[in-house]
Amino acid sequence: MLNYLKAFFVFMIWVAIALTSHHYITHQYFGNFNATSAENSSNKIEKETVLTQHILEIKNGKEVVYKFANGIKITKNKEIVSAINSVPFLMDSLSLFLKNNYNKQLEIIGKYTTLENNANLGNLRANSLKNELISSGIKPTKIKTSGKNETFNFNENDVYYNGIELHFTPLNKRVLDSLENNITNKTLYSNYTNNKLIINNELVDYTNLVKQYLKNNPTKIIEITGHTNNKGYYKNNLIIGQNKANSIKAYLIKNGISENVITALSRGEAEPIANKYTDEGKALNNRIEIRIK
Repeated sequence: MLNYLKAFFVFMIWVAIALTSHHYITHQYFGNFNATSAENSSNKIEKETVLTQHILEIKNGKEVVYKFANGIKITKNKEIVSAINSVPFLMDSLSLFLKNNYNKQLEIIGKYTTLENNANLGNLRANSLKNELISSGIKPTKIKTSGKNETFNFNENDVYYNGIELHFTPLNKRVLDSLENNITNKTLYSNYTNNKLIINNELVDYTNLVKQYLKNNPTKIIEITGHTNNKGYYKNNLIIGQNKANSIKAYLIKNGISENVITALSRGEAEPIANKYTDEGKALNNRIEIRIK
């Protein structure tokens, strides 16, 4: 019985030692680990929040069409913004979208805070970017600017990483009507070598616009008319005019426009638009007219 009590007493001492050691180790090491993990997790969330604020999303209506890791930077109390090429592929993306959506415009919104010394800074920043885009080839009529008061914080270097909002919005109706009138009433002065049509940038760009217009107006038809000057015989000029109209028709078909919506015909020298006896007049009369009805 005495031996049993001694063994039980020794057992209880070892249990007490084990529990004490476990408590110490858990709080000394794992407690610090949990605290460190919580701190790291908090820092990670904070960094992710900052990075999210840097993201530039460009929407067409409610749809996000482009997303970039960084936006256009602004500096406190200054109107100049970071260069468009500071965001890789941004310029190419904007140009491509506007080229393939003639009825859209780019809206640039410059941000500012009430803590800055000029309430017009938002507009100035938006126009600063607009001027750069115009110098890079985007037409002024395709850009709209405005300012926006917003609450945000500049960093320790007085920089905010997403100071410009960009959106694609419907083009101004007056501008759109003028543009579509140019699409549906087009005069081309195309060149030919050995009766073969020479493709130039004007024809390429116009064909792209026609494809977009027909997509938005599927019931429309295209009428191509070849005109010549009065050089040569009347009947030969009718043939020359027809060949010119046919070459434009073939080009449009080759680039995805249905043959069923295209008619090609010739007026030869019968409908001059300028003095047919001068070199300048002859050049103007020697044309191709495209009407979309």
